[in-house]
Order: sequence, then structure tokens, then C-alpha cells
Amino acid sequence: LRRGLITGSQYEAGDRFHRHYIVGVEGYREEESTGQLDPWNRGPSHAQMAALADYSKALREVEKDLRPLVLAIVGRADTTAEAFDKARKWRNGRAMGYLRLILTALSDHYQRVDGCEHTTY
Repeated sequence: LRRGLITGSQYEAGDRFHRHYIVGVEGYREEESTGQLDPWNRGPSHAQMAALADYSKALREVEKDLRPLVLAIVGRADTTAEAFDKARKWRNGRAMGYLRLILTALSDHYQRVDGCEHTTY
């Protein structure tokens, strides 16, 4: 955003997708792996289920071939577009181009779903 590579609405969509991934996917994996599931509920929390549902719906907006890109850069946030280009042996900048398209699709999705009002988890 600071470098002008994405718009504010693209940033917001990416941030929301990331939060849903962390709470819905990684949060449940963490509890499952440590055995710290809610003793009263014996399953994921309502917030985790809601985040997982939102994440799944948003991910369906992304072409299957591009899902590894959005998961690595936005979901897990464990790489950069430049590193993704290098790992895939893509010409420099290709991942960022795809990422902009993905973030636009996610932004459009969130606007259709709820007008971009964000849920806090």
C-alpha cells in the first residue's frame, strides 16, 4: 500500500482474508495440535467456524491455479510476491500482477457479501 502497488480496498480485502485464514484455519490447527480445544464445546469456537466459512467463500473467488499464490502471500503471509516469482521461476512482477487481480476479486466479493463491514474475531 505504501509503495502504491495496491489500492486501499485491495489492502482491506487482503487483510480480511488473512484474518479469516489465521482464525479459521490456523487457529483450529493450533488448538487441535495442542489438545487445547474448548473443554465445554469439544470443537472449534463459533468465531473459528465463522472465520473458516468466510475464508472458504472468499477462496472460491480465486481461480484454483492461483490459490497457492494467495495462500502463501496473503493467507499465511510467509513469502513475498518477489520470492514467489523466484520460486516459480516466473518473470519478475508476474506474481504481483496476479495478486492485484486476486485482491480485486476478493474486494468485490466482500462488497457483495456485506458492503465491506468487517467482522472482528
